[in-house]
Amino acid sequence: MIYVVYASQSKMIKDGLKKLLDKEIPEQDPMNTIFMDMGNRRLYELYDEASYLPLGYDKKAVVAENFYYLAKSKTKAKIAKDDDVEGILSYFEMPMDEITVFLLVYADALDEKSEMYAALTKGGAKFIPVLPFTDEKWDSYIPKYFENRGSYIYGDAAQLLKERIQGDYSTFVNEATKLMTYCGDDPITLKVVQELVPVPLEDDVYALSNALCHGEIGKAISIYKDLKIKSTDPITLIRLLATQFRFLNQIAYLRDRRYSIDDMMRELNCKYGRVKMSLTNLRYIDSDQIADILEDLYRCELDIFTGKIDQDIAFQMLLANFKV
Repeated sequence: MIYVVYASQSKMIKDGLKKLLDKEIPEQDPMNTIFMDMGNRRLYELYDEASYLPLGYDKKAVVAENFYYLAKSKTKAKIAKDDDVEGILSYFEMPMDEITVFLLVYADALDEKSEMYAALTKGGAKFIPVLPFTDEKWDSYIPKYFENRGSYIYGDAAQLLKERIQGDYSTFVNEATKLMTYCGDDPITLKVVQELVPVPLEDDVYALSNALCHGEIGKAISIYKDLKIKSTDPITLIRLLATQFRFLNQIAYLRDRRYSIDDMMRELNCKYGRVKMSLTNLRYIDSDQIADILEDLYRCELDIFTGKIDQDIAFQMLLANFKV
């Protein structure tokens, strides 16, 4: 049997894999459970492992991590000249009954037009998407996660934790572990989450761009100084700011064509609050100014990369001279 497990968040895939592995191979050891990173292994190596059953064993599992050949992308996955794609294709069509192969694909969608997908389908492979959590799923999952580990988190603390992890499962696991270690047997409160779980960088950049749009230069510089304490470099901020102002430009374009807020949300796949705040910011700034701002951001990044000016000085000058 071959399982194709796919999702963009690798941590979610690996947690799901554990349940499948435990079911297929209850007693795992280095002989009957093989892990291969396909980022640095060849397809013929996967074929060899999937075709070989160790002496004294009646079952075996082969886990092929990062099987990027099946990921849906704009460019076709390259196969090394010294590799053997025909062998693995034939195996996918007729896998061994005694060996279970897990192909882990770190992507939201599979390339259903690829010859590998066709071979897997012919061989009866099971395709298992690991769907990202919805807000409602997180609301039920977070308290249960702590409860299953002998801990307790208050409702308002769980809500803030959900907001700060921004749907990233790996971040959630890391932050949850940190919170449980810190609190021990005590419940996890809102204050603890506020102090221990960092605010997402995108939220800080969002606040920075809002301050700039409102002409609050002092506030913008203050936000930047706080970000410096977190070791956030100006290049990252420049690129995130450019993303924010490009989004603002898109909102302006849709507004001028009389799109409703609901239409904008559907068109740009974003939430109500972001559209509403962008429309508010557009009272202080117009499309021509946005184009100038994006040009200034580009020039600032170029000056930093070409060594014309120190990055900290360049970014502070950009903020100080920002005009709306």
